[in-house]
Amino acid sequence: MHSDRGTQFTSHVFRRYLRSLGTVSQSMIDRPLATENIYVERFFRSIKHECLYLRQPKTVEDIDALCEAYIVMYNEERCHSAIGNVPPGHYFREGIAISEGIPRLRDENRPK
Repeated sequence: MHSDRGTQFTSHVFRRYLRSLGTVSQSMIDRPLATENIYVERFFRSIKHECLYLRQPKTVEDIDALCEAYIVMYNEERCHSAIGNVPPGHYFREGIAISEGIPRLRDENRPK
């Protein structure tokens, strides 16, 4: 399990719990960087606020199904401004052309 050096991850109780599992090891970033996990943190904020908090799943199976559907939507339908307002799946499948330092899909490959 990789984490930052937050107090919840460095506490003796948590570290002892991980060791008790026997199958999990812990690693942490060497020095704290404010931007270390920014993309993952943003994704988790999005999935919570755009999906889980709105639907309030009751079971683990509900959470699993909602997360799976959200990840497909996030990668295949939801446009991302950082990559030219296209979904990441399209961006990575179709390739990019670099124009003035901004990665963009070629116009003929941009989803309609």
